Amino acid sequence: IDVYMKLGYFYLYLNEIESAENIYAAADSLFPGTKNIIMNRAIIAQRKKEFDNALRLFHSILDDEDYKDVYTYIGSVYLEDGNPEKALEFFRKRVKILRNENDPMYQEALKGIRRALQMQEEQSGE
Repeated sequence: IDVYMKLGYFYLYLNEIESAENIYAAADSLFPGTKNIIMNRAIIAQRKKEFDNALRLFHSILDDEDYKDVYTYIGSVYLEDGNPEKALEFFRKRVKILRNENDPMYQEALKGIRRALQMQEEQSGE
């Protein structure tokens, strides 16, 4: 599984979305239900602007304590899809779960909160 994960990540890093998607699909068929694979397939769906699919996949691993960062990812999907209220809900949950100034995903959640509040303000001014 490590080879699939590293190869898929490599393709994601290069923004070779289709190749990454193929790698993770193959990994998923061999190792169904593996949370790392699900997480990366959700990231791919988000990059492809397939927000419903991304949310479905992210929500399927939401209850796993090892995946606290999924709250930040879900918030970012909602924000990208133009729903700052739902984005705020998930960014705030991530900040509440694990407050650690040195954690990059904590910092991302804080940035997401600021962007969501700004989007709310812009939407209310339309």
